Amino acid sequence: MERGGDHLLFKEKIGENGLMCRDLQEWWVTTQSAYTQRPIPDEIWRKQWEALKERLISSVGSNCEKILMETYFSVLHDYNYELPALIPQAYYQWLTTSLKELNSEYSLVAQKMDFLIIIKNRLVNIEVDGPHHYADGDYYTHGKD
Repeated sequence: MERGGDHLLFKEKIGENGLMCRDLQEWWVTTQSAYTQRPIPDEIWRKQWEALKERLISSVGSNCEKILMETYFSVLHDYNYELPALIPQAYYQWLTTSLKELNSEYSLVAQKMDFLIIIKNRLVNIEVDGPHHYADGDYYTHGKD
């Protein structure tokens, strides 16, 4: 695990089903715990999992995002932690030009998302709140073409 300020950088290989909650749990618990034997005892697993949940919830930008994150955590057990990981305040970088147009110059653009889910090598950007989702400047624009 690497940290850039308060950011976490997940550098593990993502499986063909995407990044599942179970994968994120295992990554966090094994990188945060000094316990080297396997399997990791339930008590250590639970303590580290609670620490990750707290960290993720504390990273959200609004009350609406917090409600979504807490609701997600409340249903995980019902699905045996086999839901896609819900990553708050994620940054994703991509090239701004096609590989054909790339010579020696290219530009990487980073975009911050309220939430990111990775399912079967596809990125799902979830935007929850903020006037940039429903307003034109300071004006509400629902239903406007």
